[in-house]
Amino acid sequence: AMGAAHDPSRVIGVTLGERGSLFCHQSQIHAFPAPRITPTDTNGAGDVFHGAYALSLARGHSWMQSVAYATAAASLKCTRDKGWEHLPDHDEVVAFMKAHS
Repeated sequence: AMGAAHDPSRVIGVTLGERGSLFCHQSQIHAFPAPRITPTDTNGAGDVFHGAYALSLARGHSWMQSVAYATAAASLKCTRDKGWEHLPDHDEVVAFMKAHS
């Protein structure tokens, strides 16, 4: 069986907190830096990243666009207090992406 890293249709990624993330696609490593923020609470950032990534893919965006969206969502979440009521919505994520591009 061919390993997942060598399957041309697969994307494999790892999140690295404040250092962003690394993704492997077609045997090439792509680095996605995280924007510089002043974190308030990082608990749940990985969950927000993965949820935003899946949402973006489901909306038909490329995996690279989805990583950028997920990075912004997780970063924005880290600037807020704890709790579900402080999760960013789509418009807030888009505005954050524009402000940090």
